[in-house]
Amino acid sequence: MPAVKAITLNEPWYARLPQNAAPHSPAALLIESMGQSAGLLALDTLARFTESGGRGERLMLVGTVADVRLGRPVGPGELVVHRVRLPRTVGETLFFER
Repeated sequence: MPAVKAITLNEPWYARLPQNAAPHSPAALLIESMGQSAGLLALDTLARFTESGGRGERLMLVGTVADVRLGRPVGPGELVVHRVRLPRTVGETLFFER
């Protein structure tokens, strides 16, 4: 499932950057947006395989984020495309890859 994140100067953390600092998005925010993409895929997947259509209260937990490599810094005006896939499920436990 592809998901797109637009990087803009409106994000609050840019306001705290020093004047001459390069405005690149922190790796943690990029990893978080990748996790949000996985969360959307999880909701869609669970909705297809549950009697209630995925409705009701659910709590999503991230177990591990491993071997993450970011290609290059990204800054305002750029789009980041996350491609997340679901290669395996065990009950309601979902394992994602990019």
